[in-house]
Amino acid sequence: MQKNFEIDNSIAIKNVNYYYDLHNCYDLIGLELNWRIKHLVIRFNKVQGEWIKADDPHVIEMHFNDVSYLEISNGFFLKSKYSIDEIGFKKPGDRNYDWLLREDQSDLNDHLFLRMEGNEYLRVFSELIRIIEVKPAPLKHL
Repeated sequence: MQKNFEIDNSIAIKNVNYYYDLHNCYDLIGLELNWRIKHLVIRFNKVQGEWIKADDPHVIEMHFNDVSYLEISNGFFLKSKYSIDEIGFKKPGDRNYDWLLREDQSDLNDHLFLRMEGNEYLRVFSELIRIIEVKPAPLKHL
């Protein structure tokens, strides 16, 4: 799995252009799956708080291209949004969800694992993951 970011401290995504703390500053609010083209989008909205940087984007999306594995915990759809507790990796055959691999312990064959509050989770493998900042649409004047 190739990606345009790294996981930092099991709570954030970063590259040379950005650092987004998904644990403290964003909520997971949506999934969009197109199984015909094997594409998944996970959407995060910026939360409100005095610790939030004003210039961080309001919406961040993880785009998964050529998804070959997707696992969603049984109770996942009982809530409309989640805060992220931990982000890491799992070996394809590893079903022990008590621990995750860090970025420096993972390889290109590992699954991305997002653990949410209440121990709900998403587990995904795809050929490519990209982080995209969603810019707000311009206001239309009537």
